[in-house]
Amino acid sequence: MFYNIPAEQLDRIHLNRIETHSFIKSEMKLLQYVHDPTLVDPDRAEMDFSIYREDLAERHARIPKLRDLYLRKLQTLHAFQEGQAVWLRRK
Repeated sequence: MFYNIPAEQLDRIHLNRIETHSFIKSEMKLLQYVHDPTLVDPDRAEMDFSIYREDLAERHARIPKLRDLYLRKLQTLHAFQEGQAVWLRRK
């Protein structure tokens, strides 16, 4: 997740603007094609961030930023599961 983005740019990521290589350009807009949001279970996604501690020491600054992005993504998926149209732009 976000492996190819420099650490100094991780703070500027907007989850609703993540692009895909699909028939829909935005990752968030793909969710509108899910007919049953209960099939998306964000609680089953368990990310172990300790794996990043094995990485180069210079990359350790990425860990808190990656964790924050991951938690924001989970929060968005929970909102989606509760019936919110998360693909609509928030102002």
